[in-house]
Amino acid sequence: MTFIGVLNEMYSIVDIFEDLITRSTPESDAYKYAELTKCNSKFCGVLWFLVNFFFIFLTVYLIGAIHVKQFDK
Repeated sequence: MTFIGVLNEMYSIVDIFEDLITRSTPESDAYKYAELTKCNSKFCGVLWFLVNFFFIFLTVYLIGAIHVKQFDK
């Protein structure tokens, strides 16, 4: 089950990079978000990518903490 979660997070990195940073069409998520916040679409994409990367790091840390705790017993 952990493998599926990590694989899903890796796909989300690729999806965010493609949808928000490299795509330059007005239909992309970054442009819609930029219209709502009045920011640059590239800035919105990079910001969302950093938020996603933070949660991936947090997930890997928590998975490591759970598995290390089990080995200490």
